[in-house]
Amino acid sequence: MGYMTITRLAVLGTTLTFAAILLALDGHLYSIEKKWLFNPDTFPLLVISASGLAFLSIPTMLIVGAIRNGAVTSMILFEIVWLQVLSILFLAGGALASQKYKENFTNIDCSEIRDLYGPRDEPAFLDDLVTACHEYNATQAFCFLNWVILFLYTVTLVVFSIVASSRGKPVWFVSVKDAVFFPPAPAGATIVQTPVGVVPPGAQVVQYVQVPVVQGQSTGGSVFIPPGSPAQQQVVYQQPIHTPGSAQV
Repeated sequence: MGYMTITRLAVLGTTLTFAAILLALDGHLYSIEKKWLFNPDTFPLLVISASGLAFLSIPTMLIVGAIRNGAVTSMILFEIVWLQVLSILFLAGGALASQKYKENFTNIDCSEIRDLYGPRDEPAFLDDLVTACHEYNATQAFCFLNWVILFLYTVTLVVFSIVASSRGKPVWFVSVKDAVFFPPAPAGATIVQTPVGVVPPGAQVVQYVQVPVVQGQSTGGSVFIPPGSPAQQQVVYQQPIHTPGSAQV
């Protein structure tokens, strides 16, 4: 099992755990607001929706990927897109929870609510108000944690997939467990040396020979040997032969 497969299981398992916690937290928070407020905040519904989608889709991705190869839900491209959608939903839920917390509990610590309101208020209301204050904070924390985890994982997956594609091994349509993110780079061109006089099969031979020249001619002259002639069977390289009084070029 590769390190990216282990990372994937850890990320999805952690996200699933936090989503389950958020389902319970914001379900209870929404029930408290409906009990005491005429117009309850709607952000718990967004968090419940994001957590519900994560709670349904992540086990499906894991189970289908384990029993079937090549499933759409296991493809890296699908995983990147869908987990980014979930991360944006969790980010929006955490941002709205933070905004509503500042509106409803401005400059108030949850532990100071009972002292602030005093015994004149109904004890049940104070209990629910303190509980709601803590659940606002917990919602922010778990939403932002899920956003950070999913965002970092998908960005890493995108970078690794681009590296694999740049090396000629695209992995967008395979699963993480089957992907090779860092294949070896293509080998450079190699120079094959063959012994003198050995011609590779199928090669067209054009050969030159250097021959001695008579006195008065330039040395080192090249004479073209047409293909098929007897001299083509042999390549002779030799130093020019100079005779006394000959010109050297």
